[in-house]
Amino acid sequence: MPIQLKVSGDPRRPAEAHKYERPKVNLDEQPPDMFLLMGLALGLLSLIFKAKIPAWGSLALCLCGVANAKSGHSDIKQFVSSITFALFGLVSSYLLPVGRRPDAAAAAAAGAGA
Repeated sequence: MPIQLKVSGDPRRPAEAHKYERPKVNLDEQPPDMFLLMGLALGLLSLIFKAKIPAWGSLALCLCGVANAKSGHSDIKQFVSSITFALFGLVSSYLLPVGRRPDAAAAAAAGAGA
């Protein structure tokens, strides 16, 4: 049998209960969102090296950052720059020409000479 404690009356003190007030946050003092910061870094890497995996990782991190954003505490410039780098990284890795590889250039020259 469980032991039951008998308490007479309400043990709470309503006179000492205070309503929670959220502290005011200044956007200049707010730390950057790490999802968006890492997405920006991966997007920049994908632009430099024209790699597809960092571009997709950048897009995923940017979407996570947007989904986890707190209303009223968001920095729109950081959202826009991170998503822009992610999309430009995807565009540059899929749509823009990378250049001719040395083996492809040699095969093209051998095929043209024959």
